[in-house]
Amino acid sequence: MAKLSAPCPICRKAAKQSQLTAGDYLEFDCSDCGYFQISRAFQQVASKTAGFHEAAIT
Repeated sequence: MAKLSAPCPICRKAAKQSQLTAGDYLEFDCSDCGYFQISRAFQQVASKTAGFHEAAIT
């Protein structure tokens, strides 16, 4: 499974994102937030929602 460099959807710092070919989720490994999975739909909403990142880390 290939891992790409991508911004963490929670804190926006550099993270590794796994390229999955099946399922409706993405895997991230962030040095600050840890390892987690999110749905592709959630990632799309979070990336377009102003203030999401600040609210998620407070």
